Amino acid sequence: LVEFLTKEFNRLPNHWTQKVWLMIIRCFVRYLASGGHIPIGWDAALPKVVNRKHASLPRFLSQEQTGALWQACRGERPRDLRDRALLLLFTRLGLRTEEVAGLTLADIDWKGGEISIRATKTRRDRTLPLPWDVGEGLIAHLRVQPPRSPWLFVPRRPPFKEKRSYDHVRNSMVSLFKRAGLGHARLHSLRHTAATEMVNRGATFKSIADVLGHKSLSSTLIYAKLDMTALAQVCLPWPGGAL
Repeated sequence: LVEFLTKEFNRLPNHWTQKVWLMIIRCFVRYLASGGHIPIGWDAALPKVVNRKHASLPRFLSQEQTGALWQACRGERPRDLRDRALLLLFTRLGLRTEEVAGLTLADIDWKGGEISIRATKTRRDRTLPLPWDVGEGLIAHLRVQPPRSPWLFVPRRPPFKEKRSYDHVRNSMVSLFKRAGLGHARLHSLRHTAATEMVNRGATFKSIADVLGHKSLSSTLIYAKLDMTALAQVCLPWPGGAL
């Protein structure tokens, strides 16, 4: 088994592919052990795949890519107003897709300038300031598409359910990405983009964690690798001298 996995790992260098192979073999070995075909405990002898947490960089969008998204929804059609409101929520507040889809009119305090976010992933509900441009974007969307359900973003035709609201938000953004020529990019990159901009503007990691709704500060520290101002102060000269 070890020889087989070693051979497969050399053939398939992808980290996630190796983890899947290891999981399959480990389940198979445990199944054989439960049936009495082999001794119990062989699964503990299998090799492990190194898991380097936060080893990769967050995938955020460049200014040119973000500009292409705004350009793709610059019209005044209902679809454009909806997409601009969605884009503002993602880029200004760094919300998750399910958080945007779950927004209702009752979550917005127009007079107090606040918006309540129900975090389904971390179960940490939070209240964020409602930026002026985000409020204006929501009002423009609601004026042409008055809410026909508790949720702010729903398809034109019923049934109006929470799952359909999620699909509507996701499909709307996927369509916007394609119109902007960014069909390869992930929707979650907007959340990384919002966090990266906060880092580069000098926000503390605690405040970023509060905005994003991270349960642990360690989830936010991955953006330290994108703090170019702070990194420039600790980088060493390039061997061979500066250009």
